[in-house]
Amino acid sequence: MSKRIAFIFTGGRKIKLPDIRSGSSPEDFFYGALELQRRGYDIDFLEDADFNSVKLSLWKRIKNRIPVNYRLFDETAIERFHSKKALQRLNQYDILITTNNSDGLALAYLKKQKNLRSSIIFLSMCPIKPPDSWVKKRRMEIYLNEMIWGVENTHEIDFLKHLYPSKKMQIHYIPFGVDETFWKPGRNVANPPYVLSMGNDSGRDFNTLINAWKPEYPTLKLITRRPLPPLPQNIEHIQGDWAKQYLTDEAIRTAIQESLFVIIPVKETLLASGPSVAMQTMACQKALIINKTKGLWAPHLLQDGVNCLLPDLREPNAFAQSIESLLNDESFRDTIAQGGRTLFLEHFTVSSIADRLEKLLPLVDTKTAS
Repeated sequence: MSKRIAFIFTGGRKIKLPDIRSGSSPEDFFYGALELQRRGYDIDFLEDADFNSVKLSLWKRIKNRIPVNYRLFDETAIERFHSKKALQRLNQYDILITTNNSDGLALAYLKKQKNLRSSIIFLSMCPIKPPDSWVKKRRMEIYLNEMIWGVENTHEIDFLKHLYPSKKMQIHYIPFGVDETFWKPGRNVANPPYVLSMGNDSGRDFNTLINAWKPEYPTLKLITRRPLPPLPQNIEHIQGDWAKQYLTDEAIRTAIQESLFVIIPVKETLLASGPSVAMQTMACQKALIINKTKGLWAPHLLQDGVNCLLPDLREPNAFAQSIESLLNDESFRDTIAQGGRTLFLEHFTVSSIADRLEKLLPLVDTKTAS
């Protein structure tokens, strides 16, 4: 455990540490770092703001305006880490772990250029868009070979190995996990009862859910900062944003715990949408409805009718059938909730993500040697 490790975040993490230590916030978005620290590892936390502000040349500002699938790197991220002072700071560490695509690719670039000595573990929490040409894809592959790559979807591993067939590339399944000491069962269902849906990413399909919500259903509470169409009387829009803390983590936990069940409506996409909300729901032992998509984040573990409900929205009334099965059968709702809680404890805690990271650390020496 003598290796020095730094987790690099875009921001918003270090300010949360006092709340996490007081128990008023979860450690979900530290990706197992605090758990590794408790296990005795030498862990530091760095944020983009810890490095000097970047002033790009006109040419680099122009390059940054090119859509991401037509360029390889974020010039701002490269410049942030490329100064002598920044490299001296980064090279103090044996291992750098980052969860941001721009930072991960920038570090890989600097590693390939021999400026960076530290080994890199890149936890890709959202897919990297493939380059638009074979030449750029080959260049990308060369840089990606400089790091160990962790992805949160099993299907993404096969896709990436097909896209980047280099035998040097190391891709591992590292699913997201949430704080089992914070997200837990508690509180009775509210009176009057309600159903909950929440999330802010572009993959949410709230319009389909709103259209499926019948007048005779109980109140549906939608927690999101995304714009919504005009709503019927039994749908309530609540502003929510993790970064701006419109609602505290404790308030979100209470909203989950007091709900009848939680629905995550997702657009058809390869991008995983909703894993954090799904895991928080399962941890709080509430039944979950999430519709089937190609980007479903754990298709080998999520079982329809066992630990969640997985309606296929290509089928008419699929959402309504799932909703009504939970509204009308409390015993079935409890069975799904218990199945979800069991799945969470076995696979999706912050302890489990730390376990997987811990198994990657010995591979760093092999990667460095190659």
